[in-house]
Amino acid sequence: MSNSRRISHPMYSMGPFDIIELGPTTLKDHNNFGQFNYRSSVVLEEKTTGKHYNHEILLSGYGSRSTAPIRDRVYILGGRFVKNPEEPKNEADDEAECTGYTFFYDQALTLCIGRTEQYRTKVASLLMSKVGVFGFGVITNRQEVKVNGPNNSVQNDLHVSVKHTDYHTASKEVMEFQANYIVHGNRLLGHTFNLFQVGRKALIVGYISGHDDDAEVWQVTVLLVLISAGGQTTTVNLMSTPSASDSGQQPRPNLKRIGALW
Repeated sequence: MSNSRRISHPMYSMGPFDIIELGPTTLKDHNNFGQFNYRSSVVLEEKTTGKHYNHEILLSGYGSRSTAPIRDRVYILGGRFVKNPEEPKNEADDEAECTGYTFFYDQALTLCIGRTEQYRTKVASLLMSKVGVFGFGVITNRQEVKVNGPNNSVQNDLHVSVKHTDYHTASKEVMEFQANYIVHGNRLLGHTFNLFQVGRKALIVGYISGHDDDAEVWQVTVLLVLISAGGQTTTVNLMSTPSASDSGQQPRPNLKRIGALW
């Protein structure tokens, strides 16, 4: 790991987070501002069973006592994922263990969207695969993987390993960690595979769709990518564009428009 704080290839993120448990804070008795910490999760699907599960993470953010997130509420949060430092080795284990990830959020982007039970059903969670990622980093590996496609077909997906480097606010050290970005080999995305070359820097937009527990790596399904190559950049939009409405009515009161819409 580098000791320089100037290196930054962050894994920015935004999405809904359930406040499971309150953690320690740095608030003193008469202080109104401090660092708040929480237990939360990213809702994912178990690949073998198809069931939803909560992958635990830590939340940490600086803010005021009056506006801090509270337990059993769901909040839209914006910030950055950073891998936690490894725990010290003990006598029973040969290797140090990673302690997961912390999401450092910014209070200015915090919005409560309801109570936890509003987003639960008997069999699923409405929060599954809703955590977006805006990852910037260096491509370190690429591999095509055969997977089952639609209508009993077989397609090649591209798995792209990206190295992120960011400052861990709590431990006060720079952390390096990998994320696995998955580009589906369908009709829309298959032609983009050649853009992902080892050594290039890329800005990739997607959503967290899984986690490799053995490697402690997030798996991100790709929607949009911008790749730097030789001082130039190539942007590929992998998202469909919604059709325009034919209604001539004003969609919102006091809506101000600058320039042509379409």
